[in-house]
Amino acid sequence: MEKYVTNIKDLVIKTLTNGSEIKSKSETGDALSCFQMGLIHLLGINTPVDFKKATQFFSSYSLSDNQDAIRLLGFIAELEGNYSPAFQYYAQTESSEKESYLDRIIKGRNRVQDYLRKLDLPLTVNKEISSILNDFSKSKKSKIGASMKIAAICEDEQSCLEAAKNLYEDKDYISAIQCLKKGKISADNAMYMAINSMFERSKKELLKSKAFQIVDLKSSSLLSNEDLIPLLNKVKKSCDDSSKICSNEWKKKANSYVDVIIKKHKDNEHKAYLAALAEEEARKKKRNKLIKYGVITIGIIFLFIIIIPSSESESDKSSTNSQQDIENTVKNNSNVSHRTEATRKIEDSPKDEEAAIASEEPSDDSNSNNKYYHDFTSNTTMSHHLVGFFADRGGSYPVEIDFSNTGNNVSNVVYNNVKVGVRIPLICSEFNENKICFEGRDGNNDFVISLEKMNGNSFEGTAVVGNKEFMVELKAECSHGN
Repeated sequence: MEKYVTNIKDLVIKTLTNGSEIKSKSETGDALSCFQMGLIHLLGINTPVDFKKATQFFSSYSLSDNQDAIRLLGFIAELEGNYSPAFQYYAQTESSEKESYLDRIIKGRNRVQDYLRKLDLPLTVNKEISSILNDFSKSKKSKIGASMKIAAICEDEQSCLEAAKNLYEDKDYISAIQCLKKGKISADNAMYMAINSMFERSKKELLKSKAFQIVDLKSSSLLSNEDLIPLLNKVKKSCDDSSKICSNEWKKKANSYVDVIIKKHKDNEHKAYLAALAEEEARKKKRNKLIKYGVITIGIIFLFIIIIPSSESESDKSSTNSQQDIENTVKNNSNVSHRTEATRKIEDSPKDEEAAIASEEPSDDSNSNNKYYHDFTSNTTMSHHLVGFFADRGGSYPVEIDFSNTGNNVSNVVYNNVKVGVRIPLICSEFNENKICFEGRDGNNDFVISLEKMNGNSFEGTAVVGNKEFMVELKAECSHGN
């Protein structure tokens, strides 16, 4: 067999210097150029990696008998997760009739790995599939397990026939028939007929054996005086014993499958729980935003309804008083210069009053806002005490967090689980006016607390301990936080 590519370095040089010639020759069906173009698209040499185009070139008619091209087709199918066609490609390159289907898969797969190593390519096959196939070459029990796993993954005719054959040799006829049905094997198939025949025969032998105690009730009658309780007890004991045997056998075979189902259910339940927490967090943020906008809107309406009309009425009143003063001044004093001076002073007085009112209003607002504002930006060292709870589906848990800060430098962070009495030292990974993040370790698990400031002294967020997530609500109860 001709070796189309012996060195990737040479192929790279050819592609960069004369790639157009390789491409034009491949379009005419030249086997060497088709193989080279397949590797160019598989490895992404001077072009993006494209498994589809690589498959097209390796599948060209001129490479139909090339074993390396067929194995690389299997390798690409395995990379894409199409295990059934991948295994068929691998088995196709190994034609020994004495070997089983899985033996040929293993050989073909090993050969493609050897080929990739010779070319010094950093490409590997699926490790989980490799582990299953390695089990096939061990004991008889592991061989059966490996063939059943491959059949469950592929669910194709060849894999299911291989698993059924191994189960047939192990005299597990029920599981063998189930494998045949999973692979949609026809009841006319020779293997199907052989297994079904042995299954029927084993049923008859079981009925003839001593596993069941046959009780003859023909000689007795429910209307006779004979006590039937001993006979019925024998029937019940026989059924109970057989039921226990079947139950134990079922448990042995079903435990592994049941464990997988339970794990999958728990994983889905945990994902649903995290999704519900995220949804609730989003709703809470949206609700707080609506409340914030509502308060601002009410404040603006209050401003227009009460404050502005009040200011206008005071202004009108001041203007009226000023006019009266001017008239009195005109009557009492005939001096024009004095009258002008009095008028100017009186007219300026409302403006001075409005300026005084305007200068006082920001001071009131500032005091109002700072009344409940927890200042974390002070340049002096301050100690803080946050009190609240963690919550999940299991309930809520009281917690406390103590820390000190000087500006943005945070130290002495201690988390306290009030209920359990556990204290954990933490570090602060993020600290600003809007967000605080603490991190640490709870035993072998990462421990992260992320908080957002809701108002002056309230915080909300999440805490993650390993794979568990909690909703967090805390309130600053130190003296400078009230």
